Amino acid sequence: MKTLFLTLLVAGLLPCFSFAQDVIQMKNGDEVKAKIMEVGPDVIRYKKESYLDGPDYVVKKSQISQIRYGNGETEDYGKVVEDVKEKKQQETPEYGKNIISVNPLNVVFSTGTISYERIISQGKMGIKVPIEYGWAARYAAAGCHLNFYPFGQQRWSYYLGPALYGGLIDYTKISGWTTRTVQVTILGAYFNNGVSFMATKGFYMGANAGIGATGLINAEPKPLVGVGYIVGLHFGGRF
Repeated sequence: MKTLFLTLLVAGLLPCFSFAQDVIQMKNGDEVKAKIMEVGPDVIRYKKESYLDGPDYVVKKSQISQIRYGNGETEDYGKVVEDVKEKKQQETPEYGKNIISVNPLNVVFSTGTISYERIISQGKMGIKVPIEYGWAARYAAAGCHLNFYPFGQQRWSYYLGPALYGGLIDYTKISGWTTRTVQVTILGAYFNNGVSFMATKGFYMGANAGIGATGLINAEPKPLVGVGYIVGLHFGGRF
């Protein structure tokens, strides 16, 4: 009788020792009772506790907050993800939202340009306002660029978008044997794109090029419209 009792006791306790249940705690609050099969660099492979002979399941570590093993050990993954995010933020400096720059390339065309750009929409868009003055042709203009940054603000950033300009420029009108200079309105609309580079956290460099249409609206005897372009090299500060 004593031998039979010990046999039944061992048989009853054997399942408890043969499988120690693991628990996967998900970030959304769910708990998965499982048997962990493999812990990889990015994923966890496991079998469901209710179907150990079934297929393997895979879950990303980024979806897991904690694993509690059957032997009492635990692994926290939420803290690891936070540490990685914090390290990435430390490695990627937060650039300022204001950029003031000059375009020395325009000096070749006897024009001076200074621009201000404000970065908005979490770094995905910039509104740029350039102001230009030409001392040879008595030219003055201002513009508005909408710069879309598809990859956000990084050390190297690419942008594209529309650019509009408007201003006044001297126009020489020839009538017979006489000539006279008048000021006319100049308008331009372009598709613009470019790149910017942050040499340091505060020192900004960039280059852009665009093509579109330029017109002298009130030129005589009729408005003049043609293909136009914009091009620039930019140096300035960001804060």
